[in-house]
Amino acid sequence: MDKLGISLPWLLAQIANFLILLFILQRFLYKPLLGMMERRRQEIASALSNAEKVRQDAAAQRAEFEKQLEAERRERQQAVSSATTQAEKVRTEIVNKANEEAAQIKSKALADAEYERKQAMVQLQRDVADLSLAITRKVLANGGIDEAKHRALVQQFLAEVEKA
Repeated sequence: MDKLGISLPWLLAQIANFLILLFILQRFLYKPLLGMMERRRQEIASALSNAEKVRQDAAAQRAEFEKQLEAERRERQQAVSSATTQAEKVRTEIVNKANEEAAQIKSKALADAEYERKQAMVQLQRDVADLSLAITRKVLANGGIDEAKHRALVQQFLAEVEKA
């Protein structure tokens, strides 16, 4: 080995130094570094596990919120439907009441018109009776009536009725 320029004591010293350096690196650098890397791997795995748990919790909460939102939506629709039904009921009641009042007003108006018609008939009968008495007085005052006087009196009577 001397021919190659390698000295055996020097090679053994280098091998011993390398093994000592390897032992020191293994003991003080690789083990702590590997331990630190293992702890970091566990922290990352734990963080990923927590993140997955948080994601699942968020999905569960979202589903719960959507259920609540749908329930509230249904309640609002029921409230609107109920209000619409109530409004329709009130509208129907108002229309029915208005129809009843209109029927009552119409009945009263018809009754009033019938009363006025009867009053007019009574007044007309009184007027006819008064006119008949007046004609009878004239006939009696003139001393009787012939056909020509009768026609003249009827024409005069009809003329007076038209004026009145």
